[in-house]
Amino acid sequence: MTEIFVEKDNVNDDKYKVVTVNVRTGDVVEPGQVICELETSKSVIAVSSPTAGYISLRIKPGEEITVGQSIGVVAETPILAEQSSRLDDLPASSPSIRFTRAARLRIVELGLLEEDFKGYSVVSSTDVDKHYAKLNFKKTAHEDLQDIVLDDERQNIICLGGGGHAKMCLEILKRTNNWNVVGILDGGIPMGSNVFGVPVLGPDSPSNIEKVREKGVKFAINGIGMVKNHKLRYRLNEKLTSFGYLIPNVIHPSAIVEDSSSMGYGNQIMAGAIVGSGVKIGNNCIINSGAIISHDSHIADEVHVAPGAVLAGLVSIERGCLIGMGVTVSIGVKIKTGSIVPNGTSVFKDIN
Repeated sequence: MTEIFVEKDNVNDDKYKVVTVNVRTGDVVEPGQVICELETSKSVIAVSSPTAGYISLRIKPGEEITVGQSIGVVAETPILAEQSSRLDDLPASSPSIRFTRAARLRIVELGLLEEDFKGYSVVSSTDVDKHYAKLNFKKTAHEDLQDIVLDDERQNIICLGGGGHAKMCLEILKRTNNWNVVGILDGGIPMGSNVFGVPVLGPDSPSNIEKVREKGVKFAINGIGMVKNHKLRYRLNEKLTSFGYLIPNVIHPSAIVEDSSSMGYGNQIMAGAIVGSGVKIGNNCIINSGAIISHDSHIADEVHVAPGAVLAGLVSIERGCLIGMGVTVSIGVKIKTGSIVPNGTSVFKDIN
């Protein structure tokens, strides 16, 4: 995440007026792209993006801003940009502890609390990462992986995550009867417990993921949902493939997937979904319950089409998009990389 600050342009002015804003929160920006123009007493200056990514703005045209003020953040994912914009609504930090904005964003991302940092005077994002690493070490250092039982007649698979989305995946695997789910890795569920009869073997630490692979388990399924864990899901898919796992497509028996459609790997087609003729789906997508993707549409990698969404024919969805529940997308519409289409929206033209 990169913060964009207002720099001093001349010795006379400490405040500038925002004349134009050229992008919107959630847009993808490139290095050097002009984000806004500021009026000083002597001239109009352009403020450019220092890096590529998704922008979250904190200014609007006509507003007066001061030197050193943050006008926005460029983040590597749309979820981080969205979280950054929500930081303005958070209550102020404790008067005895000061948090950098980057630290507060990191705390939100990792699901920590500001109260976790009692004893600090100033907390940076590095402090947050170190604290999180200590918590993760405490959680995993003294927990060994439970024994797993392999099946010689079915494909053995490990499930990452044991929450709501993982339960849906487990139901599909059980219905097909081609898989032996050896266990679940999830640091948020007590080791030794079970989900739908599948044992929780331990936390989803890199060492445990590697150990399961070394025990002869070739397949893995990503049971992390996508709405709140977009970035985590990306990283987990990359981690699984780096350890040599194969991530299969799983399709609920009640889903309809036409023979003329095609897809890569790691896709999850949930109950009642319809994938029409000539549809192309990339890798690691979720086509959720009751979603409809009509003929000749193209869905890129890491896309989540939420329950009840309807995509007309020839629709193109670029990588990393979230199409919300009940969304309708008209024929031929294109939706840009990383877009989040809110629940219930009707989309009649391209989202660029």
